[in-house]
Amino acid sequence: YVDFIGKEIQTAYLESYSEYGQNIFDRYVTYADFWIQDQEYRDPETGELLNRQSLNEELEKIEKPAG
Repeated sequence: YVDFIGKEIQTAYLESYSEYGQNIFDRYVTYADFWIQDQEYRDPETGELLNRQSLNEELEKIEKPAG
């Protein structure tokens, strides 16, 4: 039973992390696209408007942990 619970927890964690990683990737691609086009980006969730410099800062936050 302990092994079963351990495997279930691992599976749930990996599935959750996979979704999290996909969200980060999607956000990175969106930010990069607007940065390349030199356009401002309005975050649909927060309403925050990001100019090219702000987009660059957000891109760097994602890039640095990735190495």
